[in-house]
Amino acid sequence: MDIFYVNGNPFFHTISRLIDFRTVATIPSRSKTVLLRETKAVLNMYEARGYNVPDINADKEFACIRNDVLPIHMNIADADDHVPEVERSIRTVKERIRCTIHGLPFRRIPKVLGRAIT
Repeated sequence: MDIFYVNGNPFFHTISRLIDFRTVATIPSRSKTVLLRETKAVLNMYEARGYNVPDINADKEFACIRNDVLPIHMNIADADDHVPEVERSIRTVKERIRCTIHGLPFRRIPKVLGRAIT
């Protein structure tokens, strides 16, 4: 799990190592309640489809929800370290969004469309 930003707007991002399933959700803030809510939503999505989530790899900002997602083991990356799978996935998502926006027939993105994207 990780959080990335597009035009200053935070997005919650997850990717599965085994099935390469990505989720991206816009979030209003990086507070503990928001992170926990989005994490539980993703976990419920996996459980509804019959998948078991034994552990979660995340950055240091997710340490605050470690006890709330038990019995799932949470591996927190060190301060100078990152989770490589999610960092690569974030680059892929951003690249695909840039390609989609570049293919639109606008010289500038209209404000209405910019709000729909973010």
